[in-house]
Amino acid sequence: MATEQDEEVQNWSLNADHVQACLKYIQQRGAKGVTAEELVKWDAQHGKQLFSWNETKAADAWRVHQARVFLNTFRGVFDRMRVRKFIHVPSNAATGRERDSYMDATIISSDVKLRAWAIADLTKRLARIASELKFWKLSESEREAVLAQLAASLE
Repeated sequence: MATEQDEEVQNWSLNADHVQACLKYIQQRGAKGVTAEELVKWDAQHGKQLFSWNETKAADAWRVHQARVFLNTFRGVFDRMRVRKFIHVPSNAATGRERDSYMDATIISSDVKLRAWAIADLTKRLARIASELKFWKLSESEREAVLAQLAASLE
């Protein structure tokens, strides 16, 4: 017989009480910080609402996670540049793909539509990182150093 927990769907909404309680716990840790293991233990002690506690589903999810790590581990050298060998390509109109999959970077780079998607995706990621840098209120010299490093990377 399935339990409520077996049917549980992860709810990490910022408005959820259990998420707010967890965030409060993390903040209370202060400079000590929190490890992933401590967070799992905290969830076990506070209603098991954040993570999967169904052993079969959790084991399957872990193997899928390991497969993603495996695919993201490899790098290839193309035109003397070291890049990720496999890239996750989502299924959407921009990619024209029917299902999410990992593809070899050389295949992506030789396909006009996938190449355009990859460049747009990287540009969006750069913009997110740049917005995070704003938080650190970079001095002019720090900003120049970041831009110089980016420019050098593109050479």
